Amino acid sequence: MVIAQKADKFIINVFKLSVGNLYAQIIGVIAVPLLTRIFAPSAFGLYALFTSIVTILGMMACLRYEITIVLPEKEEEAVTLTVLSFCFTVITTLVISLLVFFCGKNIARYLNMPGLSGYLWMLPLAAFVLGAYTVLNFWNTRKKDFGTISLSRVLASTVDIGMKIGLGFLGYATGGILISTTVLGNIASLIFLALVVLVRYGSLFKKYFDPGQLLPALKRYVKFPLLSSGSFLLNSISLQVPVWILAVFFSSEIVGF
Repeated sequence: MVIAQKADKFIINVFKLSVGNLYAQIIGVIAVPLLTRIFAPSAFGLYALFTSIVTILGMMACLRYEITIVLPEKEEEAVTLTVLSFCFTVITTLVISLLVFFCGKNIARYLNMPGLSGYLWMLPLAAFVLGAYTVLNFWNTRKKDFGTISLSRVLASTVDIGMKIGLGFLGYATGGILISTTVLGNIASLIFLALVVLVRYGSLFKKYFDPGQLLPALKRYVKFPLLSSGSFLLNSISLQVPVWILAVFFSSEIVGF
């Protein structure tokens, strides 16, 4: 009886996660024929290059400490790891901001896409949003709150695709619109997730968070960034390399196609 109940609960949780992912995939596929008629290939090229950079920076923002959130048995340790992961996200965002400020134009020039320099200011924001969302996503995974995770993905896709189509029809069919709408969709998803966590678990964080435990937690789980971040980074880069190669040796139109 207990095994059957656990199996039913597992199936329900999988279903909750699948619904959000399935919705995002379906709405994306449905929108593709429409978006490709509104936006030029060069706009998609600019968007693809920006997204490829953000994906790597955002996923590495927490230095892989976010995956430790689901491990501890004690809530106080999980709370500490969640705050620690968020702190690393802030630090990474500041580093990215400095790099963009001092090297932004050079980065765009090396990637053979000068138009990208006008949108690099959104890079730190986009990386922070993705990193912070990842932290809250793992916290909700720990709490088995899969319905909230699914709803956040539905919200992100709806805001993103809806604004792309709406602004495109209004004549704002540029690469910058593709970039900014995706960032805004992710921000909406992050705000939703943050509000849910604040309402449901705010008292838990207030009760258990101890700044003095940040450094011990950092040391206790230091093997995660040391052993996991390198392989994860290389794997992420390998998925994005084709976009960079096309950008360097060809034009933004080729990247878009």
